[in-house]
Amino acid sequence: ENTTLPASTLVAITFTACFVSMFAMADQTAIPIILPFIVEDLDAHNTIQWAGTGALISSTIFNIIIGRFADFFGRRLMMIISLFIIGIFEVMCVFAWNSTAFYIFRALTGLGNGGTISLAIVIVSDNVAHEQKATFQGLLGLSIGIGSCFGPFLSSAFVSNIRHVHSGWKQYFFLMGCVFILSGFLSILTLSQTKEHKQVQPKKILKSIDFPGLIFSTAVVILILLPLNMGGLNWNWKGLKVILCCVFAFLSFVVLILVEYGNKSSALIPMSSFTNFKVCNFILQTFLISIVYSSMIYHLPIYFTSVHEIDTSHIPIILLAMLIPLALGSAVSGPIISSLNRFKYVIVLGYTLVLMSLVMLCSTPKTPLKIKLPFSIITLIFMGTGFGFIFTPLTTGIQSQVSKKDVSVVLSTKAVMKNFGNSLGIAMSYVIFSNSLITKLEKLELNENSKNFVMKSLGKKMNLSFLFHGESLIELEKIYASSLKNVFIVWIPVTIICLVLSLFLENKGVENIADE
Repeated sequence: ENTTLPASTLVAITFTACFVSMFAMADQTAIPIILPFIVEDLDAHNTIQWAGTGALISSTIFNIIIGRFADFFGRRLMMIISLFIIGIFEVMCVFAWNSTAFYIFRALTGLGNGGTISLAIVIVSDNVAHEQKATFQGLLGLSIGIGSCFGPFLSSAFVSNIRHVHSGWKQYFFLMGCVFILSGFLSILTLSQTKEHKQVQPKKILKSIDFPGLIFSTAVVILILLPLNMGGLNWNWKGLKVILCCVFAFLSFVVLILVEYGNKSSALIPMSSFTNFKVCNFILQTFLISIVYSSMIYHLPIYFTSVHEIDTSHIPIILLAMLIPLALGSAVSGPIISSLNRFKYVIVLGYTLVLMSLVMLCSTPKTPLKIKLPFSIITLIFMGTGFGFIFTPLTTGIQSQVSKKDVSVVLSTKAVMKNFGNSLGIAMSYVIFSNSLITKLEKLELNENSKNFVMKSLGKKMNLSFLFHGESLIELEKIYASSLKNVFIVWIPVTIICLVLSLFLENKGVENIADE
């Protein structure tokens, strides 16, 4: 099958999809840099994790229905709606009067962000020939990687000026809101309707929506992430609230499986994606590696500021050591897959590099910074290249396991699990880090004011040398390093599981299974 679109139209579609994906990813990686300033302005010391988790929860929920809605109303319309949702609520974040309002606006932003990248992937996939899919999705991967690179620089530029340090984060959200609104208008002009869809009566649309599946899947996501975000700091781990959340999450999960298994025609999360081992393998790998990736994005800045004593303004430069290889790895993996007509070897190599980098992070030598920092930079290069060799090939490979008409739903399901993995990764790593740090702080001989300050700064990337000196500084650095090491250690077996699963991938081409 070959595309019948003129070259100029295909270029316009690809440019728009890449532009939108780039800024959607930039917004995700920019947030950790400005969180410390939001913490101070909105007095959100113990709840700031909800800024990321809330957006990811709503993103996960919206991803559950975006595939079905795209089939009814068309990819173009859903992309435009998603972009305007992001833009409007990014601007609303500027006017947040307290932390609760900010979390609500960020969560509503996540509704739009949930469908943006997955829709961009589907739009490009619908408009290119099979043999070109890997190459074009490599371009999308490159755009996402570039967004990951410049996102931290963009947000850092707004908060680096001392005179505007507290208003800088508001200026950032206003700019991004304008960018997404303009992207919506760009999509109106450039995106063609990928396929004509018949006019569907509203009653038929309502009947086709799996409301029970939507309700119970939402309940599962919220009930799992709520205790993970609140436990330890706000809720007692053995308290009634945590226990009730876990019990109801389990019950909701059981009901969800029964509901989706019985609703084969319009299930939001088709059980066929999980009963088919080949498809399930891709989805499970996406879920697990997303846990690892989101944890690294949020905790590597803390690692470099607190353990390596690097100034916050220099963190975006350090992270380039991971993000540039990630972008290049995503771009290169597409042509490699197209030329070899194989994706398994690239994915296996990616997991191997990520596993090596995690082991290296856990064994960073206790040497002076001039030796320790280059070692960490090499580690980041391995990690970024590994992630680049994983995400794009997984997206390309899963499309070869289903017929073309099912690509949208399968990619939507994959995106749901990716966002859920991101949410779970941030929440779990925060729990591991914060509880390890609190336990070790209680044994440290510091005055109460110092302990309280460190406790309030858990969500911040703080340079300890500005506040502590001598033995206190050395002990605190050891505690931070040990607590962060606990986070990195937990993800080693998760990556090993992904590596083992990748060995069972069928090393075939990128054609859709029903179109061969």
